[in-house]
Amino acid sequence: MVSNPNYFSTSSNASPLNQIKDAVDFPHSGLIKALNGAMSDRSIISGCDITISNSSAQGSTGNNFVTVTAGIGIIEGKRCGVTGNAQTIAIAPPINSFHLVVAPKPSSSGSTQILLRTSTTTNTIPDLTAGDTIVAVIKYLGGSTAPEIQYLTADKKTSSLSIARENNNNEYTEGLTIQSNAGNIEIEAKEADKDIIFKVKDGNTAGAEVMRINASEKRVGIGTASPTTKLEVKGDGTLARTGDTGITTTLTIEGARFATGAAFAQIDLKNYDSNSGPTSYVGARISALNEADGVNDGSLVFSTNDANAGITERMRIKDSGKVGIGTTTPANAFQVSHTGTDGKNGIMIVREDTTTITGNLLGGVGFDSTDGNVPSSVLESSAFIAAFSAESHGPNDKGGALKFGVSMIDENDDTASTIVASVGHPDTIANTTTTHAGLNSRATTAVVGAATYAPTIGDSGTLVIFTNASSNLTLPSINNATSVGVQFTVFNETSSAINGQIAVSNSATINGGAASALDDIESFKAATFVCSGNNTWIRIG
Repeated sequence: MVSNPNYFSTSSNASPLNQIKDAVDFPHSGLIKALNGAMSDRSIISGCDITISNSSAQGSTGNNFVTVTAGIGIIEGKRCGVTGNAQTIAIAPPINSFHLVVAPKPSSSGSTQILLRTSTTTNTIPDLTAGDTIVAVIKYLGGSTAPEIQYLTADKKTSSLSIARENNNNEYTEGLTIQSNAGNIEIEAKEADKDIIFKVKDGNTAGAEVMRINASEKRVGIGTASPTTKLEVKGDGTLARTGDTGITTTLTIEGARFATGAAFAQIDLKNYDSNSGPTSYVGARISALNEADGVNDGSLVFSTNDANAGITERMRIKDSGKVGIGTTTPANAFQVSHTGTDGKNGIMIVREDTTTITGNLLGGVGFDSTDGNVPSSVLESSAFIAAFSAESHGPNDKGGALKFGVSMIDENDDTASTIVASVGHPDTIANTTTTHAGLNSRATTAVVGAATYAPTIGDSGTLVIFTNASSNLTLPSINNATSVGVQFTVFNETSSAINGQIAVSNSATINGGAASALDDIESFKAATFVCSGNNTWIRIG
């Protein structure tokens, strides 16, 4: 076997200075043809080792069997796989006949298979077929003499492309190279401070620039010839998904800060004002900053520019999750700080419609938990504060009412809560001449059967209804001055008077004396007990 040396070799069995020659195209027509192929970017770069075996019967009836292994070629500028083959050269051609081992033009799949181009004329190298890439020349010497083999290949496993121009001194100036190595594919501008510009033909207009790599500043511009930052895009941009499902698209901005309060990444939203100057200014900013030294944290800050007053922070989401508007240090989950001036003195909840009639919900705040269903309506919350219109609204009519609602014990999810107190005019105004706004509510009620009810100070204001002759009430301890005003009303709903069934704590007095039969309550009558001082109750009714 004769191995491919990957260059234009001498004959396999001749002195190094000799080449296989033919008589017609002397000198070296095989070499010239192969060089022509190489100049057309066609050459074998690996493999294609050749073995020639002779039959036992040399002579006019003998055959030479040529076996070529698989290899790799660079054909028409592309890497191409070459399939090996075994071919037969009949001995019938005259002595000193020449044969070409070639790789034909690749198929559409990008591969080709070794073929032999044979000659029947003495001392003549056969013609090529268009697209052939020469691997070697075989010279048949006749008899049992081993044929000569000359490879016409190239060592082109590593290559590069050089793009150049003629300078003012009629010299070759290299401008750009493209090369591949084991680690990278490199595109390099060779002239100092020369930009790399990418252009396309836009319709009938050739040379439309779409991207530029600025050499002197090492910047990239898309849609701009003068980028002012590492990457500048003039026009719209999109980060598109890479698939139809299971895709998360991420844009990362990484900074390097460790000082407290310093922004480590930010997005500036700029505006170009063609009427004022013209000028370009930052109208809004989103920034991420450290809140503590040496800690993996980050707060998010939103800032705006009001009438060219400069970028000013408006809202902050702390690393702890607390949100502050008008403050950099929110003390709770959500804090709004204001100056008390018109336009900056609180939070507005506004109903968006064109016709607001009496009883429409203007907005509210609901309180609930995730233990169970979180309602979609404020009015179905465990507790709520809501505002309603008290009349049809217009420029001269803005009547409103504030209502407080709660869900009853054992009430199901997605059930409207019950309004227990209202601030405003009464809902019912029929047959009245005038109404006035105020507070109206329903009493908190405790119905007591054959048991003793012992409320706490926190239950003040509760209406206690006795429904059994054995119903009892123990008033809470009021041995401090802060309990003044605590009150309970007892209604006897039984058919007989209750006697001695009102008790006190800590020897408190009722109307200046101990609890006694004087505190009895007749059937279907009521009495109210009000704390007027330390351990002192007053009975009314």
